[in-house]
Amino acid sequence: MEQEHFDQGSTKDLTYQNRWPQEHILPGFREFMESWYEKMAEIAGHLMEALEHAFVLPPGAFLGRMTHEKNASEARLLHYPKIDMADINKGGVSRIWPHFDLGVITLLFQDGVGGLECEDRESRGNFISVGSDSRSEMVVNVSETLQRWTNGSVQAGLHRVTVPKTFEGRDSGMVPERYSVTYFCKADRDASVGALPHVGGSALGSVLLSHHVFLLNGLGVVCSIIALAANTFLPPQLGQSNSVSNTLDITATELLLNDETEPQLASSVQPVGPWQGGESMSGIVLGSWRSSLHSVMTLFQVPRPTFTVIWIFLLYSFTTRVEVLNPQYISLTLGWSLATVNVLLAGKALLSAVILFALPTIRKLYLEPKMNDQQIDLLVVKASLLLNAVGTAGFGISISSPLFIIALLVYTSGNGLYDSLTTFGLTSLTGEQEPADFLVRSSLVQTLAGLVAAPFWSSLFSLCLKSNKLPTGLSYWVSAGLFGGTIGLARSLHGQGTHSPLNWTE
Repeated sequence: MEQEHFDQGSTKDLTYQNRWPQEHILPGFREFMESWYEKMAEIAGHLMEALEHAFVLPPGAFLGRMTHEKNASEARLLHYPKIDMADINKGGVSRIWPHFDLGVITLLFQDGVGGLECEDRESRGNFISVGSDSRSEMVVNVSETLQRWTNGSVQAGLHRVTVPKTFEGRDSGMVPERYSVTYFCKADRDASVGALPHVGGSALGSVLLSHHVFLLNGLGVVCSIIALAANTFLPPQLGQSNSVSNTLDITATELLLNDETEPQLASSVQPVGPWQGGESMSGIVLGSWRSSLHSVMTLFQVPRPTFTVIWIFLLYSFTTRVEVLNPQYISLTLGWSLATVNVLLAGKALLSAVILFALPTIRKLYLEPKMNDQQIDLLVVKASLLLNAVGTAGFGISISSPLFIIALLVYTSGNGLYDSLTTFGLTSLTGEQEPADFLVRSSLVQTLAGLVAAPFWSSLFSLCLKSNKLPTGLSYWVSAGLFGGTIGLARSLHGQGTHSPLNWTE
């Protein structure tokens, strides 16, 4: 390695104090360099503060480990003397071999000679030239400490100094001398260089976190294609069992309503497995797939009010998936750390559980004396939708933390829709409709809504972040509008559920 350099630390570092040339030898040198060092420390501080915001970290997460009182940061003036190309071609000498810097970030200024190269991360082993148009242009390089603090989310840059591009391929000649000025921003000597708890995860985990919506939904699409192909191309008899279908030739309604059926089933139904009846596990799975596929194809081919109930399930399931944005949105708009956001969302889950436990008591004491069961179910459904609509509209405004917390409390209070809507749907079935078929349809529509909704809301939020015109809370305002539209559907159920309800006492 052919170079010579002058190193300088902080004026606040009393452990390893700087040694300066005598003033009469280099007049003003010490004063200038100390001023330049402080300026570089200030710039590095601004960059690290920006990274704290980028990672939605609490203030001081990075800067608190770089106090410059016990700090190891250093400035370096580098001079690379002229070097013969013949010596370089022999492979025994280089200006700087490929390496990572040990600090947090590196700020570098260089002349126009060239030779600095960074490894191409998309093509390992290949290096890209890093030039500067002027001596005032600053190059910023990530070092190993920042990589460790972010647990690999930000990768350190492998770099080297070699011959300029204009000298590549030459066998002889003198490579001109090169000058550079570098500020190595480093952590305090006693600071931990382990991953910050606020960041966590691995490099793979970071990729999965940023693309989890599309990965999960892509997996769901692949599974759906496999299931559809199996139902289309495999022999139909693989999903059937004569012994099971003959023995269980009874409707779900009869099973639920006829008490006399039970003794007959107990005496006639025998367990059927791979060792009895010739039915294999693959046959059972394929039979289930065919049943689910049939339900999907005829999802909305049902009479009212079941038709309306299924649509409410669809819209509600689609709209509530906007919650996939909550961690990122809360961190971005309120400036909270992910750890704080997780505490808030855990509190939301706890409040949701408390409300669900309290609903039966409220229903028994205050609602049942005044309303019938279907009226109570519709009231709970409409109240849940209204609270969800108001809460999500509040999310979109998010003026301050107290307002956001109030909106979250309002939104979370809108619980109980699924149970109440399911009960209303079951008690509104006509005599020709099967409860089991209704439950399958309601479950399928929620699954399909989730498959589409998560990538939709994520894409809309990403579009808002990239646009200078769209408000960040647009996704929540759209969801509030959808909740409002769903309230209209719920209102249309008035009177529909009492036409020909399923009589559970006959």
